[in-house]
Amino acid sequence: MKILSTIKSKFKAFVALILTSAILLPMFAGAGVAQAANPRFNFLIGDWEMLRGANRTTNQTNWSDPVSGTAGDTFAAMVYYHNGMIDLTANNVRIKVTIPASTSNKTAVLSASVSADNASTVTDTIDSAGLVGKSGLTVKLNEESTLALVPGSIKWFPDYITDNQPNVALPLGQSGDEIVTGSGLNLGNIQGCWNHIGYVTFLFKTTAVAQASVAVNKTVRNVTTGETAFVKSNFAKPGDTLEYSVNVKNNGAGTANNLFLTDTIPAGTTYVANSTTMSKNGGSASAVAEGIVGDGVTIGSLATTETAEIRFKVKVGQNVTNGATLTNTAFLNFNKQILPSTASTVVKFGVTTPPIGGTLPVTGGGNTILTILTVISGGLAGVYTKYRKLLAIKAW
Repeated sequence: MKILSTIKSKFKAFVALILTSAILLPMFAGAGVAQAANPRFNFLIGDWEMLRGANRTTNQTNWSDPVSGTAGDTFAAMVYYHNGMIDLTANNVRIKVTIPASTSNKTAVLSASVSADNASTVTDTIDSAGLVGKSGLTVKLNEESTLALVPGSIKWFPDYITDNQPNVALPLGQSGDEIVTGSGLNLGNIQGCWNHIGYVTFLFKTTAVAQASVAVNKTVRNVTTGETAFVKSNFAKPGDTLEYSVNVKNNGAGTANNLFLTDTIPAGTTYVANSTTMSKNGGSASAVAEGIVGDGVTIGSLATTETAEIRFKVKVGQNVTNGATLTNTAFLNFNKQILPSTASTVVKFGVTTPPIGGTLPVTGGGNTILTILTVISGGLAGVYTKYRKLLAIKAW
């Protein structure tokens, strides 16, 4: 009986322990989960897109993504945050924004992040259904532009209730420009609740990139006749070699990119192989690919005031008609434009001096006298040649 009593007593204690454990374990487990949880941003159904914008210059009244406008417009942007963990406080909440220095293909994408000492960084609003809105803020402009924060434009709207509520002063004596720095804009501690959602707004300015302005000038010279200067027009005869010069200069404030030159040589001429050269900024000339008479020659980029010169040669054919004009046009491809420049050569041949003893031209005046004297001189020379031995003997 004593043993049975002891067993019963121990069994009751064991059951009591199990019951106590069944009650206490969930409590400790709950406490453990609460202690392990951290604040978390922008993940609940109903949270807004993190980064949106509006064109301030055109008085756009709704936040959107993407936004569009003209180079020179000023845009507003809004960064939304919400600590969705109730009763958990996010410490030293920081907002950071990255504004690209310039557009690419007339488009720029701004990005933002929200973080805290005890919360993971988020760069978008992502709820259980996926990404809310778009990632970042896309800005589309009519031309390439630079972008920059408008200093002092940052405003903070904590504990959002209505669109008409005023902004409040930034904490910690910050100007707000810290939002584009590595440390970010510190908003202090943010409690976890829908009552404490908020956002930060700022302005950024777009400015058109300095534009290039390119000029092209084509000239020609006759190498065979010894011409040294390049001119817009000259003369040649069949068999002569012509050299063309195409000068390109960037007179604008911006860099001219992707410059490309093509040329169709005049009918009746033949390209002189391996004659194409290019020099930049007055430097030494270097041979380039033979594309001038094919696909063209790549010049590349020219910064403001920089120059490039392309030279090549052609030979005038034997069958070119007397009096024909050989027109050569170069085409510079720049910024989706085609800029032409032309040089020309007039073909002249068949002009000779009448042979001695031939028919005298009836010109009158001094020309007739000069021709007669020429013929007489030629005749006297012939007489002297014929009788020079006899004259020499008589003289002896």
